[in-house]
Amino acid sequence: LFKVAVFRLDADQLYLVWSNHHIMMDGWSMGVLMKSLFQNYEALRAGRTPANGQGKPYSDYIKWLGKQDNEEAESYWSERLAGFEQPSVLPGRLPVKKDENSNKEYSFTWDE
Repeated sequence: LFKVAVFRLDADQLYLVWSNHHIMMDGWSMGVLMKSLFQNYEALRAGRTPANGQGKPYSDYIKWLGKQDNEEAESYWSERLAGFEQPSVLPGRLPVKKDENSNKEYSFTWDE
C-alpha cells in the first residue's frame, strides 16, 4: 500500500520517490511524516542523532475514549444538532476533470 525508493542521480544528489494509497495516509498525516523524515535527515547530515519521536500507542487512545462521559457527549451533540429535522443530503461523486491528476511532486533543496 506504499512504496519508497531513493535514486542516486549523481555523487551529491538523491531523488526520493514516495507513493502510497490514500487509505494509508491523508494529507495532514503525510505532512507530519515528511516533516519528521526531513528533520531526521538534517540531523544525520549535521552529525547529530535524530530525535526518537515515539508516538503514543493506539491503545492509550482507546483507554482515554473509554473514560469519556457518554451522557455529556450525547447532550453536547443533541444541543449542537437541535433544529435539524432530517439528515443532510450529500451529493454524489463529483466528476473528475480529464486534465486533473492526483499525483503531486514536491522538491526540497538543502544548502551545503
